[in-house]
Amino acid sequence: MYVVRYSEIGLKGKNRISFEKKLIENIKWCLDKNSIKHKIKRLRNRILIYSEQDCSCLKNIFGISSISKAVEIKADLDDIKKESLNLVFKEKSFRVSCQRLDKILKTSREINKEVGAYIVEKKRLKVDLKNYELNIGIELIKDKAYLFKEKIRGLDGLPVGIEGEVCVLLENKDSLKSAYLMMKRGCSIKLTGKKINFDSLKKYSEINFVENCEFDVVNDTLDSIREGSYFRPLIGYKEKEIKV
Repeated sequence: MYVVRYSEIGLKGKNRISFEKKLIENIKWCLDKNSIKHKIKRLRNRILIYSEQDCSCLKNIFGISSISKAVEIKADLDDIKKESLNLVFKEKSFRVSCQRLDKILKTSREINKEVGAYIVEKKRLKVDLKNYELNIGIELIKDKAYLFKEKIRGLDGLPVGIEGEVCVLLENKDSLKSAYLMMKRGCSIKLTGKKINFDSLKKYSEINFVENCEFDVVNDTLDSIREGSYFRPLIGYKEKEIKV
């Protein structure tokens, strides 16, 4: 299974549930597009994906800060210790990083210390908090513990579609950068103008090209500002700062 984390959405207060539901909708779109069978569970601050297939495609969904392939077990310290050994392969140094989303068992520091001591005893590994080869992550949520060894970085931002739809004028490759940045701020996208290949954007969301659309978004920079009331997402960026 996979643990999905988000950051900016967690600051949305009373509107947060709407952002979470839109994010889950986009996650389902991504998994269905890639023919990945799945079940989804929404918790506070986390979304859990249950699947026997690789779900790393979720790194392309705006609103996600990171994902981890994890093992779900009951929140029992002895079970956590035993399961942590299965994450050790050929590494020579390690650390343990526990985060308690619910204040259960002991403190995070105490859990780090006890699990670490157990691994040292059983595997004879060296503890190194800075230059480690293996980071054993533990997250405690309600009555469950989730163990993992890596975090796959996400795109952050807001879920596409939460802020409505805009039309992007395609003129060159910089226009694709403009579309990317508008999606990152939660806008769903339509494209118009020149028929430039926009396949690079399709992994982020469903996007359509339309012949006639009153465009809202342009690729203006500080060196080329046209007249009109447009969104100019590239205005504060230098060349090559944004990759699509």
